[in-house]
Amino acid sequence: MAWQDFIPKDISGLYEVHDYHHAAAVLANEFPAEFTELIQALRQFRITVADITTSGGNESNDPQDRLRYFAPAWLERRKNAGGNGR
Repeated sequence: MAWQDFIPKDISGLYEVHDYHHAAAVLANEFPAEFTELIQALRQFRITVADITTSGGNESNDPQDRLRYFAPAWLERRKNAGGNGR
């Protein structure tokens, strides 16, 4: 099966999709909850030219704002796992 069988059309319309070693199929079938979280985060994520050109680096609000799409579920798991990231 190709990545198109797993990545929704609205996501492939927003992003350039690359699938290495059938990663989309592996994620969708072996880790469906995490795959769903990732798809939901990608649906919400947006970046503008102003986001890229505004100075401030990692100290600006933009990087922190972007974390809100991914961080809630993933950082909580990391914290509960004793900091080993798994």
